[in-house]
Amino acid sequence: MKTGGSSRARSAVLLAAGFCVLLFLSLYLQNSGGSSQPEYTVFSTGEGGLSLLYDTLERAGCPVKTEYLPIDAGTGGADIRVVTQPLPSYADEAAQNDMLDWVYGGGSLIFLETPFPTLLDDYFYDDIDGYMYDYEYNGFYIYEYGDGYLVTADAARFVNSALMAGDPDGASLMEILDSLGGAGVEVRFNEYYHGFDYGGNAWQQAPAVVKVIVVQAAAAAVLLVLRLGKRFGRPVPYYEDREREENEYVLALAAVYEKAKVT
Repeated sequence: MKTGGSSRARSAVLLAAGFCVLLFLSLYLQNSGGSSQPEYTVFSTGEGGLSLLYDTLERAGCPVKTEYLPIDAGTGGADIRVVTQPLPSYADEAAQNDMLDWVYGGGSLIFLETPFPTLLDDYFYDDIDGYMYDYEYNGFYIYEYGDGYLVTADAARFVNSALMAGDPDGASLMEILDSLGGAGVEVRFNEYYHGFDYGGNAWQQAPAVVKVIVVQAAAAAVLLVLRLGKRFGRPVPYYEDREREENEYVLALAAVYEKAKVT
């Protein structure tokens, strides 16, 4: 009995320790996950991230969202898109043409990149007969292109470190957003151009913390099964039914009488 009780106690301790480790891992990833995200993304809380800009716009009442699909002719034109410091492999000439075709059809695109002028500024100047911006406002270049608008600026002005230093560029961006769409128009930060090229897959779009919780729950279930066994309890002994002989009761009664010396 002592051996069984000691074994169960050790199992309980191991189970509790496993839960503690999983909880620690969950909290660690929740606290450190933002700073490990790529720079110039709204997910990054590091100095080069855009989380502060995103949160500031949201708290100011601006409807902001993230999206994970490329901007092309199939993209809706009612909302304002923001693309920041795209990866070169995601912003080749074909991607630039798709974005500008969307703008020409009536879209509003804010394109932020470092160094400034951006690759779209260079594209306009080099490939569209020396086309220059129509307006300049506080360091923003504004193009009226077809039925839409393209706004470019230096991405370094809007990262977390710059806004925390008291740079007023956030207020200038709010004025640009108001002029492009006014209140109620959604501002969509496009993360496709940072390599988040997925859409519709719930697991991929889930935040890292949610994934950790799911993995933690699965690991806890495994520990529980190992602790309690496959039957979720101690195995019940199985005794196979023994076929009884037809005269067994008579023989048993005769044995009792003989033992009692009954005549």
